[in-house]
Parts: sequence; C-alpha cells; structure tokens
Amino acid sequence: MAPNTLSRRNVLRIFGASGAAALLAACAGPGVPAAPLANPTPGQPPVPATAAAGSTSSSAAPATGQLRWAVISVPATLDPFVTDPNATVLLRALHTPLIDFTPDGQMVPNLASSWKAEGTTWTIQLRAGARFSDGSPVTADDMKASFDFWTDPANKYSGGAIILPYIKSLSVADAMTITLETAKPDATAIKRLFPFYVIPRQILSKGGLQSYAANPVGTGAYRFKSFSPNDSLVVEPNPFSWAPGKVATMTFQALPDEAARAQALKAGQVNLAARLTSDTAVPARNAGFSIQSFDSGQTIYLLLGFSNPNAPEILKDARVRRAVSMAIDPAAITRAVEGEYGKPAQQLARPQDLGYNPNLQPYPLDPDQAKQLFQQAGAQGVHLKLTGISNDIPLSGRIGLQAVAEALTGIGLDLELELLDIVVFITQFYNGMLSPLRVGALPDTTYDLGQPMINFQGGPTANAWYHTPEYDQLVAASDIELDPSKRTMLLQQMAQKLHDDIPAVPLAYEQAITGMDASVKNFRSGGTAVPDYTSLAAAA
Repeated sequence: MAPNTLSRRNVLRIFGASGAAALLAACAGPGVPAAPLANPTPGQPPVPATAAAGSTSSSAAPATGQLRWAVISVPATLDPFVTDPNATVLLRALHTPLIDFTPDGQMVPNLASSWKAEGTTWTIQLRAGARFSDGSPVTADDMKASFDFWTDPANKYSGGAIILPYIKSLSVADAMTITLETAKPDATAIKRLFPFYVIPRQILSKGGLQSYAANPVGTGAYRFKSFSPNDSLVVEPNPFSWAPGKVATMTFQALPDEAARAQALKAGQVNLAARLTSDTAVPARNAGFSIQSFDSGQTIYLLLGFSNPNAPEILKDARVRRAVSMAIDPAAITRAVEGEYGKPAQQLARPQDLGYNPNLQPYPLDPDQAKQLFQQAGAQGVHLKLTGISNDIPLSGRIGLQAVAEALTGIGLDLELELLDIVVFITQFYNGMLSPLRVGALPDTTYDLGQPMINFQGGPTANAWYHTPEYDQLVAASDIELDPSKRTMLLQQMAQKLHDDIPAVPLAYEQAITGMDASVKNFRSGGTAVPDYTSLAAAA
C-alpha cells in the first residue's frame, strides 16, 4: 500500500478540533462554572460552581470598549470541527464545550450542567435555558445531530473517528438529556468529548457547514461579527449567552511572527500580543506593558520511543535511556528558552494533573556518569536522527531541538537534526515513518494523565512509543475504573512506570505568555491556556 499523503487542510480535517489538539498540543479554553454536580464524576471530585445551571444573564452590565489581539494565526475556516490548533483561542470565544476546567485542574460544568456514569452508561444533562447566538434554544437533538455529523466517516473528521472506538452510541433521552453508551466502562468518556461543540441541528440538516463556517452560530460568550480567512476575526458579545462577554468589540489579527506581535503591542496597534517568549516579553514588560503567563496545557518532552518497531537498538538499552536522562538539564534548557517564565518538568504529568505522582524525583544531572553508561552500552558515536516540528513554539521547535542536541552530543551521540513542517510530521506519524527520537509536546488539556498517555501505549504498532505488559495492564485498568481514588492510584502507578522505564524525558511545562496594555482588564486563565472570556474586559 502506498503511504498516505496529506494536504494541510486534510491533516486538520483528519485530526479535527480535538484530534489535532491531542496530537499537536492544541489549547483548550475557559470555564464557566454552572450548578454543582449532583453526582461525583469518575476520576474527579465535584467542584462547587458559581452560577446557577439554568441561569441566563438578563442583568449583565453593558459591554464597553474594544480590544485587538495579535495572534499566531487565524484559520481559513470557522468550521468548529476543523481548525488549526493555534486558532482554538478564537473558537472558544464563539463556542462552549460540555465541560471545562479550572486552572488547578478541577472539572466543572459548562454547556452540560451535570453528568453521571453507571457501568457503560453516561447520562449528560444540558444546561437549562442555554441558547445559541441566534437565539434558538440548545436541545439534546442539537447535540446528537452535531455528534453524528462529527463522527460520520463520510465527513472525515477524525476527532470523531478517534471517539468511535470508545462510544458505541449517543441517544436523546429527553429534550435536555443525552445518554452515552460506551464500549466498556469508561472513566473518561465525557473528557473524550473535550472540546466538542454543539451547533444547531437545522444548519446540519441543510447540507453541512459550508455556509455555517462563514457565519457561525455558537453558545460562547461572544458571537460572530465578521471574518477574513487567514487574516482576522471580529466578535461582539453574545446577548443570548448565560455569561455574555464584557468587551463591545474584539478583533483577532493574525501576525505569525512573534517579533511583529510584540512590536504591534508596543506601537499601540494591538492591545494584546499572544504567544510571546522571554525574548519579547521581558522588553515589553520593561517598557511598561503587563505580562501574564499561564500553563499552556502541554508538557514538552524528548521521546525515546524504544517500543517502536523502528526504534534503534541502542534506545532499547535501559542504560542508554538513563544516560540521556542524566545528560539533560531541563531547568537549564527551560531557562535558556523561556527565561524567568519557564517551568522545568519533573515528570510527564503536571502537578495539577490527575495522576501526578508527588513521590517521583527527576534523575540527577550527571554528564560524567551518563558518558560512562554510554560507553558500557557501546553507544558512543552512534548516529541517530533527532526530529522536531518547525513551529513557532520555541521549546518544541528549533530552539528546543538544538538545546537537547547540544546535551546529547556532549555525551557521545552523533546526531542528525531534522525539522519537519507540521503536515510532513503528521504524514510520517500516520504512516509509522517518524523517528522514535524526537522533541514533542504532550497535550493534557483535560488534566488527566490517562488521556495523553494513550500515546505511550498501543501494542507493537508503527506508532507505539512505549508498551510493556505491566504498563498496558495499568492503562486498561485505569480506563474502566470509575472510583476516583482507585483510578488516581492506577494513574500514579503509570507515572511511576514512565519514570522508571524512561520512554521519554520530561523537559518543561510549557507556558502561554501574553503581553497587554493598560486597557485590558480582568485577564485571567480559563484553565486550559485560553483566557476566560466571561471575565475579560476593556477600559471604556
């Protein structure tokens, strides 16, 4: 069979909004807490909420001011199921997912007001009184129509294709209640639907998303005003939202170059500049601008995919993997790339993740011992290819790749550096051709170690990174364990195995750095690397 070939649009269509995020570290978004859960969610305790699930915002203060953002990119389409992961920040202004997360990782209601799992059945209650931005009510029929469209193989959204092995069916129980039937007890079924957006069924019944993508209707804090593909998006408060935006007009302007975004902020052309690094953030701060940094939702790591059938033999030697972990200084790499805003990683899970193991300690930095281990394994001078993505995020792109390469050549590896365009990277991944030695970003927008770690498991396939009988059993057990405390223990055991066997070396908990001027008010994290649009305001 000939290898698959993918265009940029097909890559994004295949992986979908959530699938592309899962592979490429898409960000997710802000939380609007609804009513307290009547039932504890498997794998996560219930969280007190701040707004009644059935409330709407009839007494909201009038929106004021204008804000202009400089962002990495604006998508070619506003189809909610197909987007560049960098554009998630835009879509989350227009849409709300079923659930959301607080910055400390607690799962909270959003478009769904409550949910519970019993065996293989999940019951999801939609928010009473929720309306789309055109004023029409949100119903269970809309969610089913959206889900069916998303998972229809003919539409080739592989966010939906990824879901299908886990969810057998989605049915309407009543006007505001959905029933999910899973293939087996599934502790994270509702997290698998994050982010998944519900759109009006009437639009889908009229032939799909061609016209919708040019004038979208959603449930977000803002509604569509105007759109120029690949260039700009303008939104205004959604008057039908239960928590409408507070900014009268908000414009997202594409500026792919980081220096250009920072300069636009300094020149007063924009009010906010997204995705800065220390190189541009510190000068902006010194010039009087405010800088805010929060977790981007992903861990940057060096993959040592020794379970991959194509893995070099030396990666299968535990001495080599231990040597690599002792040769790399995550703190130094993070400090060099992200400066004072960097956060070196101690393990693949973040401290706020379900499954973070507080008992794990990083391997000590000891280049001399690393060289000795390399000599013992006969690995000095071995030629390997180290791969990364040619993106705008320094830690997982060229700068991070070079920093890792410097450490590894210092202990005796002969490295060939390879930077791939995102389309080429995904094509090679899809065909099992990607180097098992690479710098990448492990997304965890659901604050659950079990979600991204599926990428480290999967049996002896061309895309497997890491699998052992013991680890695979832990993954399988954690997937079906509905008791939160028992599942946490299983996830922590997974973290221990990842630490001991070293299929990857954690490098950094990547930060999303934004610069802003004094007109920006109440800018804060929505929990998963997207601002909380319900609190963001502008000076009048």
